[in-house]
Amino acid sequence: MRLFGLSLSQLWQKPWMRLPLIALGVLCICLAVWFGFLWTGLSWLISPWVRGGVIAVILGAVAVTAGVRYRKRRLAAKALEETLIETPVGDGAVLADRMRDALGKLKKNGGATYLYDLPWYIIIGPPGAGKTTALVHSGLEFPGTDKAAVAGFGGTKNCDFWFTEDAVMIDTAGRYTTQDSDERADGMSWQAFLEQLKAARPNQPVNGVILAFSCDDMLTATDEALDSHALTIRKRLEEIHEKLRIDVPVYVMFTKADMVAGFREFYGPFGEDRRRGVWGVTFQTKDRKEETYKAVPAEFDALISRLSNEVTDRLNEEPDSVARISIFGFPGQMALMQRNVSDFLRRVFQRPQDIHAILRGFYFTSGTQEGTPIDQVLGAVRGSGVDTGFMSGKGRSYFLQDLLQKVIFEERDWVGYDLNAMRRRAILRSVTTTAIVALTVTSIGVLGYSFWKNATLVREAGQVAEIYALEVQSDPALRQTILDDPSPLPVMEALATLRDMPGGWGNPREQGFVEHMGLSRRASIRRAALESYSDALERHLRPRMMLQLENELQDYVASQKTEQAYRALKVYILLAKQQPGKADDPAVQAYFAEAWLPYFSEVGLEDEYNEMNDHLAAMLELDDRVEPRLKPNNSIVESAQLIIATLPLAQQAYSSIQSDAAAMAPYNLGDALTGVQADRVFRTTDGRDLETLTLPGLYSFSGYWGTFRTAMETAAERLEDERWVLGKAGEEVDYSGQLAGLNRDIHALYQADFTRQWQALLDRIELTAMSGGAPDFPALSVASVDFASPILKLAEAVDRETRLSRFLDTIEGMEISPDALASGNVSGQLGEAGFSEVERRSGAFQRIALNLLKDRAKFQGRAGVAGNAGSLQRRQLEDVERNFEKWHKFVAGDAAARSRPVDVMLAGLRDLATNRQGAARSPNPALDERGLQDALSRLTQNVPFYPPTVIGFVNQIEREFLTVSANTTLAQIERAMTEDITAYCRQNIETAFPFDRGGRHISTAVFGDFFGYGGRMEQFYQEYLRDYTQRDGLGGLVPREGSTLGGRLSEATLSQFARAERIRQAFFPADSNRPSVRFTIRQTTSSDAVESTLLAFGERRVKILPNSTAVSVNWPEETADIVLTLLPQKKRVSNSLRFGGGRWSLSEFIEKGRGRANGTLVDISHSVGGRSGRYRLEFDSITVPFLMKELREFQCPQSLE
Repeated sequence: MRLFGLSLSQLWQKPWMRLPLIALGVLCICLAVWFGFLWTGLSWLISPWVRGGVIAVILGAVAVTAGVRYRKRRLAAKALEETLIETPVGDGAVLADRMRDALGKLKKNGGATYLYDLPWYIIIGPPGAGKTTALVHSGLEFPGTDKAAVAGFGGTKNCDFWFTEDAVMIDTAGRYTTQDSDERADGMSWQAFLEQLKAARPNQPVNGVILAFSCDDMLTATDEALDSHALTIRKRLEEIHEKLRIDVPVYVMFTKADMVAGFREFYGPFGEDRRRGVWGVTFQTKDRKEETYKAVPAEFDALISRLSNEVTDRLNEEPDSVARISIFGFPGQMALMQRNVSDFLRRVFQRPQDIHAILRGFYFTSGTQEGTPIDQVLGAVRGSGVDTGFMSGKGRSYFLQDLLQKVIFEERDWVGYDLNAMRRRAILRSVTTTAIVALTVTSIGVLGYSFWKNATLVREAGQVAEIYALEVQSDPALRQTILDDPSPLPVMEALATLRDMPGGWGNPREQGFVEHMGLSRRASIRRAALESYSDALERHLRPRMMLQLENELQDYVASQKTEQAYRALKVYILLAKQQPGKADDPAVQAYFAEAWLPYFSEVGLEDEYNEMNDHLAAMLELDDRVEPRLKPNNSIVESAQLIIATLPLAQQAYSSIQSDAAAMAPYNLGDALTGVQADRVFRTTDGRDLETLTLPGLYSFSGYWGTFRTAMETAAERLEDERWVLGKAGEEVDYSGQLAGLNRDIHALYQADFTRQWQALLDRIELTAMSGGAPDFPALSVASVDFASPILKLAEAVDRETRLSRFLDTIEGMEISPDALASGNVSGQLGEAGFSEVERRSGAFQRIALNLLKDRAKFQGRAGVAGNAGSLQRRQLEDVERNFEKWHKFVAGDAAARSRPVDVMLAGLRDLATNRQGAARSPNPALDERGLQDALSRLTQNVPFYPPTVIGFVNQIEREFLTVSANTTLAQIERAMTEDITAYCRQNIETAFPFDRGGRHISTAVFGDFFGYGGRMEQFYQEYLRDYTQRDGLGGLVPREGSTLGGRLSEATLSQFARAERIRQAFFPADSNRPSVRFTIRQTTSSDAVESTLLAFGERRVKILPNSTAVSVNWPEETADIVLTLLPQKKRVSNSLRFGGGRWSLSEFIEKGRGRANGTLVDISHSVGGRSGRYRLEFDSITVPFLMKELREFQCPQSLE
């Protein structure tokens, strides 16, 4: 990584950079500790000694780390030194000597650990390639190295180590590369050399390979020679990878470029800066497997191109014409190497994955030894003492220094590593780095999170405190100094606000480890929240509770309710904390759990009720540190104590037992009804959930044997302990005289309450609508399931909890070994007997069972008294169970019965369900009702043997289905009547004559279809109403006695059907729906001027004389149109009367004659033109049909109810 063009990794390696940065970082940490700890607010962290100690620990840790690292590096360098100077085979001895000399110089110039820090490079190449010359004349500084030792001809015999401030250069002998002098010895020396490198620096033995090859060879070598060189170099590179296990970058340096014609003339005038530059190509790639050799031809051409571009400038600069010719030809001379260079590099580096080396670049250099070419020959004389002054001039090097310093050394990290070793180091480094980073980030995150959470806690607590202050300020009830209302409702909201304060009683906001990291404010917030909540409870709740107790005590004293006064007085003294050392929080809670019920009696206030009891529990738990603000009213206390002193000790003891038992979990009948869809069958009378079907746990099976029995046995001691409740008035109580029958009296009180509690619980249960959900009737179906009926589960639960003697039955039938009896553990035997886990593990259960078993064993050991054990308890239990005997028989039955009553009832419910499901699809309502009556009769036949609650269930089912059946049948009949009777009647009957005097005459066909035998009215009556009605003896219709549906029929509607029946009897022959009325008519008297009367009945004309024989006429056939004519006819006056224009003209004839019926006779009189005649009609019917009042009174039936 670079910053402002500088390599950070290299800068970090510089002590002058690294040490100040480390010191600055440590200083910052120390300052953060010294000042940052002050912000935590924790007293133990604020102390200067603590802060100084933490800083000392940090400085010590840094010093130890630095010392350990320095020692580790010293040991690594020493191990490297010892490895390098071991004496191996071959040239190993010489190599070891050279290595020893190099190490000595390194320690002298670079320090004890310098060997391990610098990058190492191997320089390989054939003999005479100019490797050593290039190093000597590279311009690099080699402290402590004698350059003269390697000057001149010859070459490196084995290897030379060259040390610079930036790297270690290993100049290998050319024979190591070619191995052509003594292949075996050279190979062994090469392998020894590589093994020493690997042993010295196992992770990264070298940082790169510099391949030196002469330009002269590139110009003159044949293809076969170049191919041989390439294979040799390739093999050495493969051996480097095999031994060192690294992927190395290779820098190819073509030396002796000054041997190329024109080089000296072209570059000779260059200054030192240009001669230090780089002449070549570095491939810009980060892929270690890229085939860079393929780019060599193009890059070489680019070099020649740039060289050619520079020729013009050089020609202009050069005055010597001979030199100008050389300059002009120099690019061409260089171009002659392009093919050989490209082929050589291709052959060496093709398939780089095989040799695990990559061509990083190729460069041209010149490391001219000294002087001109002839000087190079004469240079050897210098070693013989010949004066060098005769040499023609000093030689110069080209393009070496920057190549090494700025290209090769800068890429020290390009080399690969021994993957296995470095993988282990990388894993360790990654784990360590990750751990450090994670620890740092986590620490910052933890501190930030802790600060945020605690700041949030403080802010939220402050907001709640402000809300509470506003509530107190805005509510007068919270600012009262004199209370007159004990209701807790006004203070609930304010108390809830403080209770739910973050960190407070109801919202403790427990903090995890992270939130406690030096920044926690929870303890102080919680302390303040609890104090505020407790203060509010003492200020607002306790005074109201004491006021309520004072009011109730005065009422109890006035009404002489001594038992209630005892409980209230005890709680009052406890609340006032006037009896040091006495505390009975369960008694206080139990009392107010009952006393507060009226305030929360409305449906839906269960949560508020429970919340109020939670406030009370909190107040009692937090009141250890406070004293009540109010003192008790001594006059009230003394007056209550006086009347309580008259309370029998049994009632006092029983009240104490009730108070103690208030802490027991209530018995929940709803638990026994789970899993059987009980909510489909049962509901509570007050609309609450079935889970609220509870009674005090004292009145359950477990409550009796696990609590009451023990409390009753210790009641005498308890009375002595609670004599403080009576105060001085207790001194007048005759304790000794009342203790004799104490247990008997307590048990009698318990028995009465046991029955009362269970009866009150069972009275809260009622059935849901069994008739709902037709046609499947799901509620009835669930209730009738023989093995999982909620009614069965209810009965079994009542039987199980109220048959208290089953514990004695189990004990008497239990077989137990003397060892088990002696050990006192009968849990296993109780479990085998079917008792619950809670019951058999109860200490009270086991103790009572053990005592009964011991008593049984004692009595069995005496002749003639076996079986007396537990007799007193059994008599007491039988007294309790007597009120639940029907429940026990309902579930268990008796020996004489074939089946249990509960099974009989469930069978009746199944029959009813089957009947109702079939009736829902039946078209005949009357048949439905008869089937329902039979099913209900079977259901109710054994009702006298059922418990009262179950009797109520059965009666409810009976009433409900009778009502629902009646509703259903009535609905069906109503629908049929509307469709068949009412609609038809309104359209055809009520608007026609004779029912509507102004209407058209009704046709006889319509009249017969509606009123005739088999007509609509009779057919409807026979099909729908006959089974629900009866005659009343006067010809009318009344509901049938005992018929639920009949009792709901409308009297007006029944009257219409009765009228229709009388009309039918009058107008219709038997079994006919065609009206037919036969009558006779004769003239009885007339005016003197009337001799006879001519009557025209349609086409028929009849002449009648006074007191003549009656003429027979049939209606309606002969009465479609009636004309009466008096004879003899007179002129200039009317002689005839015409009646109607239809079949009902006879009715008009009779009515206009002012007829008066007398049985079946009717006399009428008609006047025409001043003359009159009287006539008598006699009908062959039960009455005079056309004068029936039913014709006038009949109306269309409207509704059945």
